[in-house]
Amino acid sequence: MSLLDDLLNPNDPFARKNLELKGNFEFSEPSKYICTEDPHPQSVNAFDVNSSVSVRFFPPYNRECPNQLKGLISFAYHCSINTPDCSKNLTKWLEIGSLVGESASIFLGFPFIQKLYCVDFDPQANFFKRMDLEIKSKRCEVVIKKSQEAYLDFADGSLDVVYIDGDHSNESATRDLTQWLPKVRSGGFVGIHDYTSDWGDVKPAVDKFLSTFSKSINRYSYKTFIDGTFCFQKS
Repeated sequence: MSLLDDLLNPNDPFARKNLELKGNFEFSEPSKYICTEDPHPQSVNAFDVNSSVSVRFFPPYNRECPNQLKGLISFAYHCSINTPDCSKNLTKWLEIGSLVGESASIFLGFPFIQKLYCVDFDPQANFFKRMDLEIKSKRCEVVIKKSQEAYLDFADGSLDVVYIDGDHSNESATRDLTQWLPKVRSGGFVGIHDYTSDWGDVKPAVDKFLSTFSKSINRYSYKTFIDGTFCFQKS
């Protein structure tokens, strides 16, 4: 059994007690949830933006298909093992689209990430609740702007990783990739979520971008993770 399985195991008495103390909720039976091969499985319980507990980690999260959690962890780990001395060379991250801080909380679980910029023109109240300590420590900095405005605030080559999960239209995905690629240093990484058939506009936008900007991208670095995140390394 993996560490991830331990984290998601509601029968583990330590995990149960620890999480009940944090979240003040009861565990549900996994059989109540639907599991498919789809990277965005639909559970019986809808995503609750008002909850301060991460539904990606624990019930009512569908523990039979922990794809979102696995994908984001795998993406961050992939970047780290492909970066020499990641504690010094993989410290500045930026995400586009934060909503309630799900991905931000997962990324900041990696100690080598010393700074995470969260770009969102309308972050939800629970984002600030969830990220309170990280914001106070200045490890997380919230940029309340649209991504097409925020990119002007960052110097070219100033970021190690950019993760895109904003507007999923073809136009917006293309614009985010085009405007933010120069902000990533040579050897840094770009990830974009929902590179799947479920989001019809994202995959074609990414594919066209890769063809157009092929000279700026290491084509041997392409990798897709279980949650639909696509990653590439800048040349």
